[in-house]
Amino acid sequence: MGYVKTAFWYGELGLLPALGVLLGWNLVLGLTGKRDFRRPKDLPWGRMAAELAFSVYVLAVLSITGMLGLSLPGGSLLDNMGQIYLVPFLGASLKMLGLNLLLFVPYGFLLPLVLSGIAWTWKRALLTGFLTTLTIETLQLFTGRMFEVDDLLMNTAGTLAGYALVTSLRSLRDPARRRRSLGTLALALCVPALGLFLTSFFANADRIQAAELEAYFAQLETEETSITGEGFYGPDGVFHLLAADQDNGWETVREDLGNGAALYRSGPASTVVSEVVRQVPGLYYQVTFSPAVDIPLENAPDWQIEHITCLLYRLTDGAVWYGTGDRLTGCGIYGDREHPFQPDGDLYGAALAAVV
Repeated sequence: MGYVKTAFWYGELGLLPALGVLLGWNLVLGLTGKRDFRRPKDLPWGRMAAELAFSVYVLAVLSITGMLGLSLPGGSLLDNMGQIYLVPFLGASLKMLGLNLLLFVPYGFLLPLVLSGIAWTWKRALLTGFLTTLTIETLQLFTGRMFEVDDLLMNTAGTLAGYALVTSLRSLRDPARRRRSLGTLALALCVPALGLFLTSFFANADRIQAAELEAYFAQLETEETSITGEGFYGPDGVFHLLAADQDNGWETVREDLGNGAALYRSGPASTVVSEVVRQVPGLYYQVTFSPAVDIPLENAPDWQIEHITCLLYRLTDGAVWYGTGDRLTGCGIYGDREHPFQPDGDLYGAALAAVV
């Protein structure tokens, strides 16, 4: 449910900007004489509602896919060529495939309603969905995210399913086309479900992740021996090591990351602990492990924190860096602007007590 809640949050966040876009668009139409606001009864209220929904939807999708909001230094396209995955469905998450399909169903549904002057066909809807997704996936390479052919295929299929839904629902009003429309509607609902079922034989990431989580929780029983040190950095950049008999903060940090992982933007990093602490003074929690550990994040399967011996966590905003030794090679930034990060009171208090 974390992904669905995040999508609704982005939708709520985009409502006011979408209203601004809609007002600007209607102002242009009014000035050019294409809409006469002196006659409210003659205004296309249904189409205007679709335009508002489409604006909110587009802003939400751009936020979810990383085109809007916080950005991470992803480097050049050549630097991220290793982030391109062209083998479809192999090792994919069935849950993520389904969510990617559903993400673009509103796109295919709303396009014919908003751009009603275009003679839409299923081929044109298919091509529009494909080109839109291809553009987003390519631009994601510049933000440190991945280009996945799975996303390309499922988003395109979602667009086509949405188009099939809207065309079949429109045709139901015509008695001569009602039977055919019911068939199209059934196909729009059943074909994606059948496709996901068949894909489940190849998309085994959910099963693998469940096994990893089981192994990870089994590892927690001996976790005390894997933590080699933990403590806090103060605003002065000095590290204060926690004594062995003091309560550790790793359980709290791990729980916060696990619960909020879907709200983070993850990407590569190339820095060291001392540099992070020096650039942005504040309160930081650091923990080191031996041997290296993996931290599975159930709410964000695309975010991999693997084989790390060091994790640095900023208590004020939840930003996290991780890597091996003092070298930090990955990071995550909390990205929900509508619901600001809330630091854990006990951990924050412990940090203040340690650094004073």
